[in-house]
Amino acid sequence: MTTPRRLRRAAATAWLGLLAITAAVAADPAPAAAANPAPATTQAAAPSMEMLADQALANVRERLHLTGDQVTRIRPLLIEHFGALRGLLVEYSGAGGPSLPALMQEIRETRTRFQTNLEHILTPAQMKEALVIRQEIDQKIKDTVCDEAVAALKQPLSLTDDQVPRVRPILCDDFERKRAVLAAQTGSTGGPVTRRPVLPEIQKIQADTAARLGQVLSAEQMKQYEAVRAAARQKARQNAAQTAQ
Repeated sequence: MTTPRRLRRAAATAWLGLLAITAAVAADPAPAAAANPAPATTQAAAPSMEMLADQALANVRERLHLTGDQVTRIRPLLIEHFGALRGLLVEYSGAGGPSLPALMQEIRETRTRFQTNLEHILTPAQMKEALVIRQEIDQKIKDTVCDEAVAALKQPLSLTDDQVPRVRPILCDDFERKRAVLAAQTGSTGGPVTRRPVLPEIQKIQADTAARLGQVLSAEQMKQYEAVRAAARQKARQNAAQTAQ
């Protein structure tokens, strides 16, 4: 089963790919890495910002028809951008649900700044294609999240081959609805747009998800599902307590 450490690393890599439109390289390795975690003693060191920038440029240079001058101008922007994103992920790591809107807001602002800088370097046609790449990566990230959600339940719930394709869209919808609730807590220009409590909305979504899963899973599997969720909540509380210390 995928380890929590590997899941966090895959998620971090996925976020980097999502937030920098030229980071297609970061999206594809995540699922494979999560499915085949290397032993802790052989895991490679995290790539440098320079390495990530070079990999990203190598993956999109031909598709965007980048000139040598454009590559030279974009590379330092990518290095700075990746560094900023990694800093955010480290800063908010383990901070818990209440801090997610703030994290999403800072990520949105960082992403907007990067796109604005690119607009001064790329031609309109190149920028249009770059936005297509970003949309493709967005979808890959969503697919990865859904795959990981199913993988996290497959073994403890003993999901059958028939159940997996029925459970996956339910978990995908659960993620999208919860993400939308959190996204609504932040505005496009900074700071929260509303102070309404999100917990009731999240709880309603979770209740809907459980009801839908109950139509696919057996009673015993539902007990295991609730046990998995209880363990996750306990872990989240422990992480929040450690962060508060």
